[in-house]
Amino acid sequence: MDLNTVRFGQIQIDDESILTFDNGIYGFEDLKKFAIINCTETEPIFWLQSVEDGDVSLPIIDPFIIKEDYVIDVDDKELMSIGTEKEEDIIVYNVVVLPEDITKITINLVAPIIINISNNKAKQVILGLEQDTSVKYPAFTPLMNYYKEVEKGAGTNKENRK
Repeated sequence: MDLNTVRFGQIQIDDESILTFDNGIYGFEDLKKFAIINCTETEPIFWLQSVEDGDVSLPIIDPFIIKEDYVIDVDDKELMSIGTEKEEDIIVYNVVVLPEDITKITINLVAPIIINISNNKAKQVILGLEQDTSVKYPAFTPLMNYYKEVEKGAGTNKENRK
């Protein structure tokens, strides 16, 4: 499918890569279909691009790059709403806030986006207050450390992430 976007211009989206959010995303509840766009200039930040509204794209990131000990305790009901209870079917992203002063970049650890990679169903969930999370978790220093590691050729070690 061809999609005209504000951020990326005209792009091609593979229909099989479209994610379905039955309840939308907080703030965009009416939008149900999104695709993850990999922009090499912003990597490891990806973009959750609406395929229904070319004006809407949200920066997202693998939260374990920013906070290695991040814990996501999602109840089985939430997992079943996207068609799985198996951890190996799930990938997680969190929304990034990119202010004009990049040193103040944050990520929302309270509302992760969980994606079932076996059926492309996705949901943004709100973690319980008992979890050690923050809506505005500082991300600049960990992101700079990530870039330094990549520059050294080490990259990230996804096998150690949960």
